[in-house]
Formats: sequence, structure tokens, C-alpha cells
Amino acid sequence: MAVLNTANRIYSSGKLVYRIFLNTVLVYIDNFQVFKKRVLDDGGIFKETPIIFNDEKLLLTPNAYKTGKIYSALPHDGSGDFTFSRNSSATYIEDGIIKTALHNVPRFQNGKILIEGQATNLLRNNESFGTFNYRRDNLTLTNYSVVNSVNINYSELTAIADGNMFLVDSGNITDIRKNSVISLIVNKNTVSSIGLCFYRVSFINGALFNLVDNTFTITKLSGEFNAGIIPINDDYVRIWVSRESDPIISSAGLVYFGIYVNDATEGQTVEISGAMAENNRLYPSSYIPTNGSAVTRLADIATVTVPAGVTEIIETIDGVDNTITTMPPIYQLPVGEINKVIMK
Repeated sequence: MAVLNTANRIYSSGKLVYRIFLNTVLVYIDNFQVFKKRVLDDGGIFKETPIIFNDEKLLLTPNAYKTGKIYSALPHDGSGDFTFSRNSSATYIEDGIIKTALHNVPRFQNGKILIEGQATNLLRNNESFGTFNYRRDNLTLTNYSVVNSVNINYSELTAIADGNMFLVDSGNITDIRKNSVISLIVNKNTVSSIGLCFYRVSFINGALFNLVDNTFTITKLSGEFNAGIIPINDDYVRIWVSRESDPIISSAGLVYFGIYVNDATEGQTVEISGAMAENNRLYPSSYIPTNGSAVTRLADIATVTVPAGVTEIIETIDGVDNTITTMPPIYQLPVGEINKVIMK
């Protein structure tokens, strides 16, 4: 909760305006209320988060939206509101749960506006691993049709005996290329470490993830690889591996999606779900569910006409400021998690 440090009153155009400092964030209460009323009167959804109000010609913060629109806090007349489109549904994470936004509904994630380009999940059954039949070493597999606490279906791998478990995809994926990323959602309460890899016959290129301390070790025979762990909630994480180049994989032959658990004990179960494989990406996009075929999530497009007289646009993306001084007639939100956009 923000701490109220001080408050005073100022007069602007003969009108009393309250000015409050919330942990050094300047909030003009009058502007805040005008913005909120405008959104609610228009049938929009208002999110109660702090807004920085100054004298900008346009101010966009992650506060309010409805189907086809993201509201800007300034100007008050609504001329700075962004038109929004995405002609497909898309997922986002809220309160540790994967939720779905319908067509043309903006997504807010981690207190930011989520903007993504088009992406395709090449795995055709990504919440059920029954088609992963190329290799099944030392395990049985059970698919469940009930959702876990992340809100997606899942499967369990159970070790038949002490030793390594290995599950490799066959026929469930199409055409993993150079510059691609694979990812998997794992219940970290069921396993302390798990591997994820690009697999081809007799070699492994991927990473082994320690889910106790959220570290990983990249293992490879060739090429350039990256990896990471994305927390979802206290119980679930998303692990991923990407490859920028790999002469062996890029040469010829099929490439499979591999999952492995080293030194499993007999009867140990490991919960997995949400597998994805994407081309032309080096970092996983938001979760794309599939059921029998590859699925494409279309791009988020949010645009606004730049107000007259604007000479500078400051966009804050993932906490990093980027300044634009050459003004386009139409401004489009860039890909990323948008903190705010200010036009002066």
C-alpha cells in the first residue's frame, strides 16, 4: 500500500485540485477522478493503480480498457485513447492463474499492458503428452482432464524403477527450426530438477533446471543456446530453452521435444503441462493452448493519432525508457510489457 507522505491544495483555473504525494508519485486527485468517471461511463473496466499526472499532451498507463480500446488518462476528452485489436483469443497471467482474454480484449499482466506479436505453438496437443511416443524410458504417463491450480490440464510421469526418466515427442510437432524456443510448465513441488531439450536421435541440446534454487545449466553439443525460468505462482514455473544456431540440428532430419528427469526414484510422479514450441523466437511468448493442431495467436495492435504539437514520446517498456523525437502521424505500442507512454 502506498504511504501518504504529505498533501496540499492548489488552485488551477479557479478550480480546487488536491495534490497528494504517494511515495514520491505525484497524483492529481481531480484528474484521477475525471479519468475514472469517463472510463466507467463508457462501459470500460478501471484498474486501481497509481497514475502519474503532469502536463502531458497524452498519458497512457495500465489503468483502464474495454473491448477494442485502451484508455489514456490524458487528454480528458478521450482523443488520446488507443484503438486496440487482436483477432484471436490470448492468455495472460493474473494472481498466479493463466486466464484468457477474448478477441480484441487488451491484456494486463504484472501491472503492465501486454503487447505481443503473432506467434504459433507448433505442438498439436500441448496439455496431453500421450502422443509423445518416440521414447518413453522408465516411466508411465497419465493424462488428466481436470485443471490444476494454474488453470490448465496436465499429465503425470511416474517412474517405473529407480533411474532416469525420458519422454520424447514424435509426430506431435512440426518443423522446429533454427531460432526457436521450447517451453514447459512444471509443478516444482513434484520434482527438484528437470531437463528440457531439443532432441535428435543420439544427442541432447538443452538445459537442466534446478527448481529448488531456480538455476539452470545449459548442456549442448553444438550451437548457441539460452534458457530461463519464469515463475507463475508459488507452485508452478515455466522453463524454456531457445537456440540461435545449431549446425547439427539445422542440417537435416527431425528434431524432437525432449523432457528428462535424472535419478528419479521408483514411484516418483512429476506433473507437467503447457508445452510449447515456437519458431522465429528466442524467448517464449504467452501460453498458447492446443488440442489436435498447431494454433496461432494473432498480434496485439494498439494505435493512436499523435496529438498536434507533440515533440517527444517517452515509452517505458519492461521498466526501460525509450525516447522518440521523430513524430509519426500514428503511434503504435511496441511489443513488450508497457509501463506507460508519455507524449509531450
